[in-house]
Amino acid sequence: MKFEDVFELAKNVFEKHLPDVTIQFYPESDNDPCISSDDYGVTLDPCMVQVQKRIGSEKLHKVSGYSVSVWNQYEGDMYEPPSIDQNEIASYQNAYYAIKKFAEIVFAKKLAQDIEQLV
Repeated sequence: MKFEDVFELAKNVFEKHLPDVTIQFYPESDNDPCISSDDYGVTLDPCMVQVQKRIGSEKLHKVSGYSVSVWNQYEGDMYEPPSIDQNEIASYQNAYYAIKKFAEIVFAKKLAQDIEQLV
């Protein structure tokens, strides 16, 4: 599946289930395309995924897939400079599972922010 098609599918999912969340498509984010929920620091990126050739086989090979990551920004202090860390949550061979995980993480982060505002 072309990554532009993955974005269109993700956009449809978000419009239906998370209509107040905006996702962006960055065609060449550092030479790789990226789908991002900038407000929540979550990305869906193309990657290579290791899979077994056959059930029960110990041989692995790489195929194209998708990874979902959460990005954390640290302001730094007097001793440490500011930094941004990528935490890869999961990788999938199937775009549908990757989009599902991407939406789940964005929803969880949105829910946490909403609860914090209520407290």
